[in-house]
Amino acid sequence: MEIQSYVKKYWFVGVIVVLVVFLLFDVGAQNESELVSVEIEDESVKSDQGTPSQESEEVVIYVDVKGAVNQPGVYPLIENDRTLQAIEKAGGFTNEADVNQVNLAAKVKDGTVIYVPKVGEVQNQPVGRESSEKEETVNINTASVEELQKIDGIGPSKAKAIIDYRDENGPFSSIEEIQNVSGIGEKSFERMKNEISVD
Repeated sequence: MEIQSYVKKYWFVGVIVVLVVFLLFDVGAQNESELVSVEIEDESVKSDQGTPSQESEEVVIYVDVKGAVNQPGVYPLIENDRTLQAIEKAGGFTNEADVNQVNLAAKVKDGTVIYVPKVGEVQNQPVGRESSEKEETVNINTASVEELQKIDGIGPSKAKAIIDYRDENGPFSSIEEIQNVSGIGEKSFERMKNEISVD
């Protein structure tokens, strides 16, 4: 009888203890689930941030800056940079520089030599590739296979393709038309457009 009386008296205590244990276990499981979810999201963000964009790749070129600049030398630039960036890399103009003979807007190409004259020096052309474009271009309407290979990115097979296209379709009416030649796309044209002419 004493045992039955004890059980009847304290049974509700046991029920409360079971409920408390159950609630604690359930809350802990939820917290652990949320923690795992947060960790997965963090890993996803890290993965996205750690993947470099292929579109952001830049082509490095080198130019040789000489003459009336503070620090003459060979400097790295990014493809399609201008003469202005090259002069800045070389420490800017000296007080003796004749800046009126420098085309700061001209695009530079890998291997370009930029010579800044002093005041009083006579330059036939303003400094910068585009100023002397007519003298340096290859006429794609008259050039031979060998001459065409002087163009950036043109090898024997593409040179022959240019001549074949010319023979079949007549002279090029513009330099942009060279993109119709097999193997020469927009990117190739951007590299060579300052080197070619149709005059």
